[in-house]
Amino acid sequence: MKNFLKESFLIAISQLVSIFSLLRYREEYILPLSTTESFSYSITLIIGITLVTYLILFLAKWKLALLIKAMGVLGLFFMNFATLSLLIYSDIVFSLNLLLPMFSAAAFITFLMVKGFYSNLLKIICGGGFSAALIITFGSFFPLIFVVLLAVYDLWSVYKGPLKKFLSAGKLGEESERSERGYLNLFLVNLGEVQIGMGDIISYSLMASLPFRYLQLPLAPLPLISFYVGLALLRKEAEKKGVMPGLPLPTLFWLILFIPLIFFS
Repeated sequence: MKNFLKESFLIAISQLVSIFSLLRYREEYILPLSTTESFSYSITLIIGITLVTYLILFLAKWKLALLIKAMGVLGLFFMNFATLSLLIYSDIVFSLNLLLPMFSAAAFITFLMVKGFYSNLLKIICGGGFSAALIITFGSFFPLIFVVLLAVYDLWSVYKGPLKKFLSAGKLGEESERSERGYLNLFLVNLGEVQIGMGDIISYSLMASLPFRYLQLPLAPLPLISFYVGLALLRKEAEKKGVMPGLPLPTLFWLILFIPLIFFS
């Protein structure tokens, strides 16, 4: 119970960052996507994630740790750029302004230098801000479709797909930096006894902030109740079975309350 509360607290930090970042932005969406575009972009992104995961697996077999770390660093740098753009300018600004690259570079270096709790905290904050940036940029329907499809992908990937190969390479917390499992460290957030991917953090944050674009207060925070019920069940099952996908159960329970609230509010 104590460990679950700690994990929930860290996840809640990411969710609060996402909610407050989203509420700061009162303008129209930057590049809103239609329903068809939301489905096609989500499917394309899932395919891209699958290919990148297989690429990392291939590079891990050849012990090309520097290339894998470079991919992780570039991904984290982009997330920092989007998040800081949102927090500083309330917009995704691509300009010659030197302030933003300076902050992004500082955050980027921090990711590489610090370890342990502070590294995980920075990843959590970055994931929360990036989830808000997705909604602000593309609208609220694309992130909703993406969260659902990513949960389906997560289920397949852990039990049948590329993540199964990584997860079978070593037990949780016992992998070395040069094992196949160890190559994923840059993409993982350590919540104590549990490790989850950055994709999980972004999805959890989207599930917290999306209701604020579909529902009014006091209904908007309610889907988080069912989300944490799903998260608690996930934690309980993970203690019995070991490794489990982090998205299907929380996403399912979140949708159980979120969808009816949309239709009946």
